[in-house]
Amino acid sequence: MFYARTSDGWVSSSRLRSLASRLRSSVNLPVLARWTAVVQEPTDETLFLGIRHLPPCHAFVNGKLSTIAPKPASAPEGSLEELGRLLRRRVESAVEKATLGSRCIGVTVGGLDSCGIAAITSTGESSTVWVNVDLRGEDPDRPYVKALARRHGVRLITRTVDEGEAFLADALLLDGIPCWTAGVVVDLVAATALREAGVDRILSGAVGDDVFGGDVALIGGEMLRTSPAQAIRFALQLRTPHVESPRQRLMRAIVRPNVREWVPKAIRTRRRKKHFARRFHWAKPAFLELLDASGDAQEVNSKVPTNREELFGTFTTAGWLADYVDCRALVAAVTHLPWLEPCLDLELVRFTLSLPYEVRNCDGFHRGLYRRALTDLLPDKVRQRTGKASQDEQVLAVVRRAFQTPTWRDRLRVPLLADLGWVDPHLFQTQLEALENADQLAAMWPFLSAEAFLQAQS
Repeated sequence: MFYARTSDGWVSSSRLRSLASRLRSSVNLPVLARWTAVVQEPTDETLFLGIRHLPPCHAFVNGKLSTIAPKPASAPEGSLEELGRLLRRRVESAVEKATLGSRCIGVTVGGLDSCGIAAITSTGESSTVWVNVDLRGEDPDRPYVKALARRHGVRLITRTVDEGEAFLADALLLDGIPCWTAGVVVDLVAATALREAGVDRILSGAVGDDVFGGDVALIGGEMLRTSPAQAIRFALQLRTPHVESPRQRLMRAIVRPNVREWVPKAIRTRRRKKHFARRFHWAKPAFLELLDASGDAQEVNSKVPTNREELFGTFTTAGWLADYVDCRALVAAVTHLPWLEPCLDLELVRFTLSLPYEVRNCDGFHRGLYRRALTDLLPDKVRQRTGKASQDEQVLAVVRRAFQTPTWRDRLRVPLLADLGWVDPHLFQTQLEALENADQLAAMWPFLSAEAFLQAQS
């Protein structure tokens, strides 16, 4: 939801573009610069001056922004079996709310979290259609999805990332708003397939990693305070989708979360500036100077919660979560299908984030309690999966092919960003024409999208 105050009072809209057009708002260039650098800061500012953004888990009451649920639920007690049953009921309730009134539900299915949501959805009264966009990599989704579809007798539509090339130009601007990732083409492929299948809404298991498990850095923030030896042992034994050495795991889970706060702010600021200068080597000083203003926001983002209240507050105000919700809302707007996320159900989030990290990730598995909760619904092959497919390299291949076509040559030029003094247009285009990896694409795509946005505004 977006809102603004005018001479006639408060106005709001679920679509940023329509509200900006109505108010004839100008582009907020400092916010656009931070957005282009994917600085996912906790802010209510938007790309348009005077228009504010309503963050997830917040409400706008009597002209003031307030949190709907200011703290997590009280931590429940019980055995892992009992807590697993409680979690199952919370997930089922979230799915029931998301599917209320639906005749035909579409579910994007692939990883562990979405498989769980899909399995629960298939037990309801509404007809269900699943779609899987084939993500390959070291641990592809397709075998797991097929096993689950056979078990529940659900219609499964399969698509490929290569089909995303047809949506690539649309992905620059979704409903007139720039999109920070080319990976959104995967969502567009899935949503289009489900719309053609006749569904009236889409569900997924997105954000389940954070709701049911959480970053391993939380071990160093929460567990280390109570039992250092247990925290280190737990960190080394936990099976996660990330392949890393014991040293890398300890650095990520234990050392960095605790050393970071002792590093002087001046040193952190210098490191941040060097990082931006390396990542955006085609950028000019005017752009990098605009990013300096986001320093305090990034300091907030980098703090690791040390208790459940801090964790809940950090999650509900996270800039990355707001950006993600906005992106899915834009996909829903252009595909004319509501896209709902059961994992973001407020009562479910309050419950899971009230549990200790070691309980959420019991049995040596990341999201271990969630796996326990769905024992009877998921085949062991799916439930015990620890790997994770990735779309990055496939999306990169799609983008590379598109960038070689005459249609895209003009889009690789960024005259308005050059006029602002943000980029060196020659360096930028040269780099785009020779993309080497997915990380480079992630850094450059927002600039292309911002250019398209500015051209549309002009």
